[in-house]
Parts: sequence; structure tokens; C-alpha cells
Amino acid sequence: MNYLLLNQQGLGDVIMSFPLMVGINKRLKHQDKLYIIVQNQAAIDVINSRFPENKYIYIKWETNVDRLMRYKCFFKTAIYFRDLNIDVLITYGFFVNSISKAIWSIVVNPKRIVTALSYKWLNVFSSVEYVDNQTKLLHKSDYANKFLLKMGLAEENEKTEYPLKEIDINQFGIKNEDNIYIAVVANCATVRNVRLWNEKNYMELFARLKDMYIHPIFVFFANGENEIRYVRSLMVNLKKNDYIECFNTTIEESRNVFNKMDIVFGVDSGGLHLASTVSKPEIIGIYAASNPNMSGIRREKFHAITADIKCAPCIDSRKKISPALYCDNYECMSSITVDKVIDCFRGIKIEVGK
Repeated sequence: MNYLLLNQQGLGDVIMSFPLMVGINKRLKHQDKLYIIVQNQAAIDVINSRFPENKYIYIKWETNVDRLMRYKCFFKTAIYFRDLNIDVLITYGFFVNSISKAIWSIVVNPKRIVTALSYKWLNVFSSVEYVDNQTKLLHKSDYANKFLLKMGLAEENEKTEYPLKEIDINQFGIKNEDNIYIAVVANCATVRNVRLWNEKNYMELFARLKDMYIHPIFVFFANGENEIRYVRSLMVNLKKNDYIECFNTTIEESRNVFNKMDIVFGVDSGGLHLASTVSKPEIIGIYAASNPNMSGIRREKFHAITADIKCAPCIDSRKKISPALYCDNYECMSSITVDKVIDCFRGIKIEVGK
């Protein structure tokens, strides 16, 4: 059997797909293959870390490009799979819309299509199976598990583990002293204008957290020149002994550093999902345009800060085109005040040195 997993496979999407990948991998026979569509190098790295035996296809595309170009990209990739004899096409995630499904269903021509979205036109394919018609109410990890149950690839409450490979991270200077370690994941992900918190907000937050805790250490994550330049602009008011730079780290380096943190704070992004794969830190995420009930983190130590405006959340909705892709204002992010974030920090009890 050849399986093809189609979703918007950035780093966070890949991590939320782990239940599906684990379930399929456990039951693959020697000749079977699982192909995964991914969008960036970070997604490839996390798959190699957790599933080194999988086959993946890398698609480089930008979210804000013209829709016609996106469909051309999907069509070219679908042609690649046409000769691979795909038996089961698994598609979920609201960014994979009906036109994309049509392209893949017709070109790839799988024997079986399993989908989370109930577009009526898909009924023309006799092989279509719907996991749940109420997917708007389901978290991505939840309906990944529903896929497994539907396809007979898992049992109820089957656990998905991502073991931590402990490595030496002494080069980052993280010590077991009486400090509060706060990781900052300030990257803008793919939908820049609705996942970009104001720089002045970050600076005010850091100043207030320094008053709130006894010598907190801020640990900044960033990858690539542009992101590093942006993150460094947030650090201008901090003294050298106030922060640690974790730039261009590997997946396992990042996970090991996250596991030393007391709190991880940031915008909805792959970095937050990567932090969720380790057990120690409390995670605080800003969810303005995105919906924490859909793309949030499934764990007890997770705190979502949401926008109190009518149009939010608009990502992960059942709308054919997410307004966030073409939004030209920062209203939802502007509604997330520093006071709101500080209140969330105050609600977390931290035992220093543990």
C-alpha cells in the first residue's frame, strides 16, 4: 500500500500530523510507503528526526502568492505522484481547499480518498470516505486520530510519542541556577501580518517580566538571516547577561533547550509546536487570527491568548479562502495587549531551579 498525506505541511502541521504518521508507520509492511508533502526545511528536519524511514516531497511555495500559481504548483506535484500508484490519499487541514482536492483526486487517481471535509462534489468519486462532518469543532490532532480509527490503523487512545534524544547543549550557557528561563519564539510564521506582534510590545513585556521575576533569562530562537535580524531588534533594551541566543539550531538542539525552559512564549508557529514535544515548559501562545481549538497545542501546560474582536479567528475556518492570507491590517494582533500577556504569566506557578 502506498499512502500519501496531503496537508499544509509546515513544521507545526507536521507535528500535529504525528498521530497519523505513527499509526500508519506502525502498520506499514516491508513494501509499503508513506509519502508526506512538506513545505520547508524545518518540516523535513523534524520528519527525519522522528520518522527517518519516510519519503517526503518538498514543495517550496509562499502563502501570499497568486492563487493560480499555487494551483500550478499543486498540479506539478500531483503529476509526480501519478506514476507512483497511490492507494490511499489522506487529506485534511482547511488550507487544502476544494480546488486543490479536485486537482489531486483527478491527477493522482488514488484507489481510496479519506478526507475530513465534506465537499458534496467529492461524492462523484466512489472511493471517498468522510471522517467527520463536524470537523470545524475538532482539533487537528483529534481528527488525525479519527483518520486512524476510520482506516483501522489505530485503537482508541493510542499514544503518540516523540522521544527526546538528549544531546550536549552546554554551548548555549544554560545553567541549573536560581533563574527563570523564558524562551521567546517571535517568528512570524507564514502569514506575516497577522502573526506579527508589535516590537514595542515585546520590549515592554521584557521590561515588566524583569520586574516580576528575579533575574529572568530570555532565550531567543530564530532561523535564517531575516528572522535573526528581526529577533535582534527586540533585544536592543536588554543587557548581555539578560539573554541567550539560540540561532540556527537543529531540531534536537531546539528540543533539548526547550526542555530546560520554565516558560515558552510566542506567536502561533512551528516553534511553539516543537516546544510542545518536550515535557517541562509551560507554553503561552498568541492566537489572534488563528484558532487555538484547531491549531493550538494539545497538552495541559498550554495557555492561549486570543483576540477579542469580531473577525477573529479567521484562520482554520471553513471559509474557502482564509481572510488572513489577504488581510491588510493588524487589528487582531493589536488587540493582544501587554497587560493581557502579563496576566497570563502571573497565572503560571513556577518552581525555580526545577
